[in-house]
Amino acid sequence: MILADKIIKHRKQLGYSQEELADKLGVSRQAVSKWESTLSIPDLDKIIKMSQLFGVSTDYLVLDDVEDATPSIEADDLTPTLNLDETNHYMDTVARAAIKIAFGTLLCIISPIPLIVLTSMVENKSTQISESVASGIGLIFLIVVVAIAVGHFIYYGMQLSEFQYLDQEPFNLAYGVEGIVRQRKKSFEQKYRITLIIGIGLCILSVLPIFFMMMLNRPEDEYFIAIALLLILVSIGVSFIIKVGMVYGSYKKLLQEGDYQVARKTNRKKMDRISGAYWCTITAIYLAVSFLTFAWHITWVIWVVAGVLYGAIEALFGDN
Repeated sequence: MILADKIIKHRKQLGYSQEELADKLGVSRQAVSKWESTLSIPDLDKIIKMSQLFGVSTDYLVLDDVEDATPSIEADDLTPTLNLDETNHYMDTVARAAIKIAFGTLLCIISPIPLIVLTSMVENKSTQISESVASGIGLIFLIVVVAIAVGHFIYYGMQLSEFQYLDQEPFNLAYGVEGIVRQRKKSFEQKYRITLIIGIGLCILSVLPIFFMMMLNRPEDEYFIAIALLLILVSIGVSFIIKVGMVYGSYKKLLQEGDYQVARKTNRKKMDRISGAYWCTITAIYLAVSFLTFAWHITWVIWVVAGVLYGAIEALFGDN
C-alpha cells in the first residue's frame, strides 16, 4: 500500500474530511488532496505529525512494503521520546530564556556602576551631594537592578526546569526529528561563531580604557570612568556569549553531543550538585566582600577567578 492510500485509509478511519485533516496538520485542503492523488508528497514534519495523529509509525507511512501500522516497540522505547512539537517547544523556550538570562547577567555586571561613579565623584569633589547620599543612590540602584536580574533568572529558570531530564537522562528523538535539529544547528553555527568571537573580544578589549587612562597620565581618582566603561564592555560581551551559548547548547543537548553524551550524563548529575553549591558560595563571597569593602571596582575580579577555578574543578571531577 502506498503513502497516498494509507493517508486515505486512516483519514477515513478517524472520520476526517480532507479539510479537517488539513486543519490539524496546518495545511490547505488542496495539499491533502494532492497527497491522496499522488500529485505531491508531504514534507517530513507533516509525515511525523500524521504518524502521531494516526497512531502509526513513520516507517509504515513512507515505506510501501511495511503493512504493520503499529509502531515497533524495542528496548530503547523504554526511554522518553521527544516528538517534533516537544522538540520545537524546547528550542523555542531556550531561545526566549537565553535573551532574558543574558539580559539579567548584563544587569548584574553593570549594577555597581552608579555606586562607583557617584562615590568617586564625591571623593573628587566634583559633585555637591554628600557621600551618604551618593552611596545611598548607588546602593538603591544596585539592589533594584540585581533584584530585577534575579527575577529573570528565577522565572526563566523555572520555565527550563521542565526539561531538566534532558541533562540527566538518556532519551530518543522521534523519527525525522534528529535531521531537523541538525539542520537548525548547522544554520546557527556561523552566527554562533561570530557572536562568540565578538563577545570574547569585548571582554578582552574591556581593559583598554584603563590602559588609555595610564597612557594619558590621568590621576587615579579619574579611573572610575575607565572602570565604568570596562564593566559596560564586559557586560555586553558576556551577554552575547550567554545568549548564543544557550541556544547552541540546546541543539547539542537534543543531539546528545559533547558534554551531553549519554555516557557523561551520570557525571553531569554530580557536577550539577557541585555547581549549584559552588556558584551560591561565590555569589555570597562577592556580595560580602563588596559590601564590606565598597571596592566594587576591584571585586568583579572574583567572578573571573571563580570561572577559572570552576573549570579546574570540572576537569578534575567532571569525567570521573
